[in-house]
Amino acid sequence: MTDVVIDSSFAVAILMEEEHSPYAWGILGKIGETPLRAPALIWWEVANALQMKVRRGDLSASQLPEFLEAFEDLMITLEPPPAAGVLTLVGELAGKHGRTIYDAAYLQLAVALDAELATIDKALTRAALSEGLTVHSPVA
Repeated sequence: MTDVVIDSSFAVAILMEEEHSPYAWGILGKIGETPLRAPALIWWEVANALQMKVRRGDLSASQLPEFLEAFEDLMITLEPPPAAGVLTLVGELAGKHGRTIYDAAYLQLAVALDAELATIDKALTRAALSEGLTVHSPVA
């Protein structure tokens, strides 16, 4: 199996008990030892999602370090910040699909690596499918 690029929605579904967690856990089990990859921005997006769960009371502040350690344990290969030329491509993908630069970063990485994409995000799923990617998504 090729590498799998995961986005923050998929990572949070792995870490927390959510609606799509059983799906995410199943995909994680299915892909086994397949390398997981993501742009480095995933750390900020996951930390932000977890912080929002603290604000909503779904997670206590004292649990936050535990979840961040669990995220680190996923052993995701992080891609370094891209060069300006790659950012131009990311911007083009964002415009083409009406997505944020953040979402387009995951999309561009999967395209560049000829990798599969794992996401819970419906719009990102549609964009990835239109780019011809194999997508692991419960909302496909």
